[in-house]
This record gives sequence, structure tokens and C-alpha cells, in this order.
Amino acid sequence: MVERLRLRSLAERFGTPLYVYSRRSIIDHCRFIEEAFGGYEHLTCYAAKANSNRVLLKIIANEGLGVDVGSIGELHLALSAGFPSDKITFSGVGKRDDEIESALEHDILAFNVESTEEIEVLSQIAGTLRKTARILLRVNLDIDAGTHAYISTSLKQNKFGIGHRHAVEVLKRAQRLPYVEVRGVHSHIGSQITKVETFNAAARALAVLVNQLRSAGVPVHDLDFGGGFGVQYRGYISHPGLPHEEPEEANLSAATLVKAVIPLLKDLGCRISIQPGRSIMAHAGVLLTKVLYRKVSDAKTFIVVDAGMNDLLRPSLY
Repeated sequence: MVERLRLRSLAERFGTPLYVYSRRSIIDHCRFIEEAFGGYEHLTCYAAKANSNRVLLKIIANEGLGVDVGSIGELHLALSAGFPSDKITFSGVGKRDDEIESALEHDILAFNVESTEEIEVLSQIAGTLRKTARILLRVNLDIDAGTHAYISTSLKQNKFGIGHRHAVEVLKRAQRLPYVEVRGVHSHIGSQITKVETFNAAARALAVLVNQLRSAGVPVHDLDFGGGFGVQYRGYISHPGLPHEEPEEANLSAATLVKAVIPLLKDLGCRISIQPGRSIMAHAGVLLTKVLYRKVSDAKTFIVVDAGMNDLLRPSLY
């Protein structure tokens, strides 16, 4: 059942494979996260890469959240879904010139920048357009998130961000560039993180860095803590036809993880941004698929279905 509708009846009506999402679940997860801040100044930017369906984006926009985009396509979807430009951030290591131009023309809130070259390109394009590029520097904290190697983003060998030891140097240089406004720093240490201590370690490292930057004369108004808030998969769904699974994580939600780090960051006096994606969308949706064949080999029994990697790629990556 999803909102009083039987999944089997939906599959019969629309065919399979079929994605089904609960509007109520999406709204609830948005509100749980907002309530976790307890009135502290913040901005929650839904990570559009988690699911950029326009209808689902509209639901989130109507809840007053912002959005983090990673391409010109996601930017246009976000704007058409009703997100105001001053609640849009742009992340990613490979922003093209036309994407930067479009984001500047729409006067988005900020760019989460990844390299010195990107900052210089931003300054040049912003100068041509006579716009101001507001930036947050993504810093690589060299923290092991303890998750799958394919989704690690904050170790020194990863492509993301600039080593935190170089942050002062890079941002001091950015301050001297015309048409660039330094707003603060951004961090994203990984995906599907389920341990509170991992986020606490990142929060403590960011607090030290913010104080270092301010001591060096670099303003830090905004602190983007990123995303990666894990969700419970094991034991979340129960059914007589499924094997019983003991949950590996107890009381796990984006809200509980946010509540854990706020005490470590609130004394910095920054506006705190986060980028939840999976933690808003994962439990709201299911992929319905039909069993076509049961194939028995000498070693294993295979269940062949009408959904494939093109419908749900991630499990096959691991």
C-alpha cells in the first residue's frame, strides 16, 4: 500500500517496471529535517541528483526548501519547479562555461567551487556579465566516511575539493578577484553515512577551519555541511514473502544526524546549509517489477524480472 493505493493495482494499471512515490513521505521527511534545526538559521538544499523528477521537485519547493544542482539541466528543472534562485546552489567538479553563465544570469545563491581554476573562470565570466559570483570553497577534510569506496568523496586521493590546509591561501587569492564574493566553505564527506561520529568529526574539523579562516581575514558567513545522511535499508520493509532482516542502524534518520552536529556548529555564527537527497527520497519510492522467469542453474536460482540496470543501477555498481 502507498497512501491507500495497492501497489499491485498500480502495476496492473500502468504496467511495469514502474516507479511509485509517496507525496506524504516526501513532505514528512522535509519537515523532520527542518524541525531538527530547532529555529537555528539554516538552509536545506535538496540534492537534485537524488531524483530530479519535476513533479517531485515541486513538492519539495512547496515545502520552502532550497535545491542543490549539478548541471544546467537540473538548474532549469529546479527553476521550473518553483525554487527561487536565491535558494539554489550549484555543486560539481566540472561546471561548463554555459552552465556558469546560466547560473549567474539567474543570480543563484552560490557556487560550491572545487579548484583555483574554476574560481578564476567564474571571475572572468561574471565580469563579462557584470554579475557577482558568490562562492563557497569545497574543502577536502581527509576524513574516512567508512562507506563503500565507490562513494568516498573526502579522502585526499579523491577528486573533490581542495585540501583544507590550502583553504586560507586559496580564499585569500579569491578575495582579490573582481566579481567574486567569498561567502564561506563547503564540505561533503561521502554518501550513505550512518555513523553520528563521522559527521561529528567533520563538524569539529570545519569549526577549526572556520576559525583559522577568520583569523586570516577571510569572511565565513555560510557553512555548507553537505549531505550524505544515510538511510535504513536493512529491515525497513517487512513482508511474509521476504526474509527477516535485523536493522544495522537504530534510530537512523537525517533529522537525528542533523541534531547531533548542530551543537558543534551553532557557536560559529554561520548560516548552516545541508544537502539531503537520498534521505528525503529513498523511503518515499519503490520500483515495481514483474517476475518473468525462474531460472535454476547447478549453483544458483535466478529470478528474471522486467526491470534492469537502466531502472536501478546502483546495486550493480557494488
